[in-house]
Amino acid sequence: MKKGLLEFVLLLSVIGIFASSPLDNMPFRKEVDTSIGMVQYKNLYRQFPEASTIFYDSVSLPDRSGFLDVIPIYSDSFHQTQMEGFHEDIDFKYNRIVQRFIDIYTVEKRNIGRVVSGKMPYYEQIFEQILAENNVPQCLKYLCIVESGINPYAVSKSGATGIWQFMHGTGKYLDLKITYFRDDRRDIYESTDAAAKYLKNLHERFGDWLLAIAAYNCGPGNMNKAIRKSGGMKDFWSVRKYLPRETRNYVPAFIAVNYMMEKRSMLNIIPAEPSTYHYPF
Repeated sequence: MKKGLLEFVLLLSVIGIFASSPLDNMPFRKEVDTSIGMVQYKNLYRQFPEASTIFYDSVSLPDRSGFLDVIPIYSDSFHQTQMEGFHEDIDFKYNRIVQRFIDIYTVEKRNIGRVVSGKMPYYEQIFEQILAENNVPQCLKYLCIVESGINPYAVSKSGATGIWQFMHGTGKYLDLKITYFRDDRRDIYESTDAAAKYLKNLHERFGDWLLAIAAYNCGPGNMNKAIRKSGGMKDFWSVRKYLPRETRNYVPAFIAVNYMMEKRSMLNIIPAEPSTYHYPF
């Protein structure tokens, strides 16, 4: 009798454990301690062995579908190690500012990563070919994510247009045709070629890719002022405080986006098939 009662109590305890599993009715962004070693987490240990914690996040995608996302959270020192020697052409330094944007893109607003990861396959080959023809680093293809989220028809409040967000004057300077009937800023091939040539010109002018990227955002005039105020320094992190507020965050955002796109598997960024996109034909 006692033995049967004991077995019944143990059975109820086991049922209670699984009934209260955090996978059921998971609230928005609940932090789970992976040290508890429940059966449901064994696959996560194998998939994300370096993660210190795991988030489960209820996600709504642009097509209004939803799923339970798994967000591995890594230590700052782990991100720093991953970023060492990240790109040969550009010195992507890791610091607290870059880490803040990594957190934004990989945790707080990771839907951006899902959306652009779904769009990128439709444009990536075009970007890589044009960048290679202009002999500029391939990682610059991710700059359009910061600019427009890979949207050829994006228009900013100031009138910057297209996937690379050219102002009217800059577009004309780069020989893009802008008329009532045609706007090359929205043309994938023409605008990407213009962006590559412009970035290459800025690099030749300032001698550093991060300064060229910053000048792409704020203009070469503002970059010259910042260099003068810094005492002639030719390093982005040395002139950063003299740049406009938007540009101060523009370069760290670009570094974080590169990290997000190149480490999608590690960060569990699942591409979302875009509900609408513009064919680059």
